[in-house]
Amino acid sequence: MKTYAVVLSLAALTVAQTTGGGATPVPPPIPAANDTPACAEAKILAGGIALNILVQQQEVNSLNAVIQALQGNPVNQQQFQTAKSNLLSFVSDGIQIRQSNQLIAPTGNAATAGLAVVANAQLGELEKASGLTGNPQTDNAVTQSLMSDFNGGIKKNIENQQNAIQGC
Repeated sequence: MKTYAVVLSLAALTVAQTTGGGATPVPPPIPAANDTPACAEAKILAGGIALNILVQQQEVNSLNAVIQALQGNPVNQQQFQTAKSNLLSFVSDGIQIRQSNQLIAPTGNAATAGLAVVANAQLGELEKASGLTGNPQTDNAVTQSLMSDFNGGIKKNIENQQNAIQGC
């Protein structure tokens, strides 16, 4: 488990440093030799949350591709299905990363409650994204709702990232 956490942390830091710009969160501090075990674990968790934020940003990008596909007249169903598939892939990736973050969260960490909020939201997002049909008359309202959900999730995870390292 600890090895996975270190790999997750390093992956998050590498991705965060190479993507640059935009709303990318500042990479969390790397665990140091003089950290308490709880603080080192909290920093690893913050790295995992940073990785989840990057995936959430890809959810937004994928949703924009779905929205673009829905603007065709007529809708290009192949373009729509490809965009929807990519969106579902990123939503699933986000769920897996959040589940891993919950597993590595130190007992009593301030981010724990926020991760539960994200978990609940992700279930709704997956249901909404899965229900997209390629019909703009029904999907446009769903895509607006998803955009709001994704942006709210990013904000919540930025807060979770800050809470994770509280007191370090």
